[in-house]
Amino acid sequence: MRFLSSILLFSAASAASAATTLMKCNADNCLRAIRASAFPTRLGTADCSSYFLATVTPDTSTVTVTSTLSLTETLYTFVVPTLTPPPDTITGTEVAKRAVTVVPSSIPSYASACSGAVRYESACSCIGVTRTTVTAAAPLTTVTEVPKITTTLVIPTATVAPFILKMIDGASNSNRGPYVAYSNEENFEHATFTSSKTAAQQFYFNPDTGNLETIGHGRVVSTDTGSPYWVIFSSNSYDPLPCTVDNGFLNCQLGNAVEWGSYANGYALLLGPANTNWGPYVGAKASLQVIYV
Repeated sequence: MRFLSSILLFSAASAASAATTLMKCNADNCLRAIRASAFPTRLGTADCSSYFLATVTPDTSTVTVTSTLSLTETLYTFVVPTLTPPPDTITGTEVAKRAVTVVPSSIPSYASACSGAVRYESACSCIGVTRTTVTAAAPLTTVTEVPKITTTLVIPTATVAPFILKMIDGASNSNRGPYVAYSNEENFEHATFTSSKTAAQQFYFNPDTGNLETIGHGRVVSTDTGSPYWVIFSSNSYDPLPCTVDNGFLNCQLGNAVEWGSYANGYALLLGPANTNWGPYVGAKASLQVIYV
């Protein structure tokens, strides 16, 4: 029994000695190359620290810049509504980049005696170098979206000033009265005369085109059937009648026709050449005064 106990004790001691030997660093050429300090170009500890350093770059942080594009348009109308749609905000988006970890893997050339990464890492551990991890600053991405065609439309309104026309010269030759009015006699929309100021046709100048137009009966045009010309409404078959207001009177011109005159004792308003003989038309030369209402 003493002999068997002696053998077991000897075996246990031998195993412990072998384990202690395995835990010690193997002083081979790889470790000697890293430990060598006689060479100024060999920074064994610093190179090991660099090799063991891992850099983590966090997710990309995204900042979005928004922009709004507005378009303003003016409408001329006799009703003044207020229309202000809420602005459309255009927002740009971008997929953020994921976090990245960078681990160095370059072994210095002076440690060529190390057969690979495992040997090099073991030797670095033997000189007391441990692994470290640093976190880099998060990248910042700014996304700016260019304004698109989808816009905010703000439409203010404006009101034009209507006016009526009163015949000054030649009024005595009109049996219907001095004020220019609308007539649709015989299904023919034309300018005539009335004695009632409240029944007079209202006119205005279109701010966009400058054309003379009526309230309720379209634009004012003139026929091209020969001078003197008929003044008619609601027709797209003829060009607009160019007109201006000078010293409170309406002056229009179509070709050589520049003079107002009455026809058939006030049945219609005509535009003829200067110095037209209005006798054959049973009318007289007229001047049209502008009266704003």
